[in-house]
Amino acid sequence: MSTCGNQTHIGTDFAALQISGDELLANLAQLKDVGIRDDNFLQKAAYEYQYSWGVRGDNNIHNAEYLGYMLGKNLYPDLKGTSMDEYIQELLDESS
Repeated sequence: MSTCGNQTHIGTDFAALQISGDELLANLAQLKDVGIRDDNFLQKAAYEYQYSWGVRGDNNIHNAEYLGYMLGKNLYPDLKGTSMDEYIQELLDESS
């Protein structure tokens, strides 16, 4: 474990956690016959999920609208949310 400024790192190298779309497809090809009752089904499901949002980009507002999902901003037009940028700026302003 190392300390950098006020952050503590537990030795995780995030670059080592990255996997390409081609690697995901290769892993899924190896697991193509894995069924829900097999021991490595969870690994297959994780690869499928990673491919879905990380490569195909399924988890976005345009896809949700295309599929007919209701968006919170349409359901509650008077409710104003806080953007991530606004939230971070607020935290930075409070810590100064």
